[in-house]
Amino acid sequence: MLYTLENDKLCVLVRSHGAELRSIKERSDETEYLWDGNPDWWKYSSPVLFPIVGKLLDGKYRVDGQEYELPGHGLGRISDFELIGRSADRIKFRLEWSEESLKQYPWKFQLDIEYVLQDNQIEVIWTCP
Repeated sequence: MLYTLENDKLCVLVRSHGAELRSIKERSDETEYLWDGNPDWWKYSSPVLFPIVGKLLDGKYRVDGQEYELPGHGLGRISDFELIGRSADRIKFRLEWSEESLKQYPWKFQLDIEYVLQDNQIEVIWTCP
């Protein structure tokens, strides 16, 4: 799902899939500050890279003798985040471990990502409570 945040300076689009910023647009002149995510070139605009940045050798790693496969840049950019809070100028998403995620990443986790508009800035807050 795609959500809009706005104030008198900016209009921002964020989608729940990947908790990804999709657009940051200046309201005064419609200047767009993010790549549009054209899938012919690169389908992301501002991907969440969690729990790793980069790729693993052959996409695999070992923990306590067990082998796991994890896609490049981890689970964040390819996961559906839960919307847990929203107002006109802020939005907060959550990604939590699941039985399915434990098959790729053997640790229980909770990742909250919040976007807050403040004048002509966007504050991005990551917490792992």
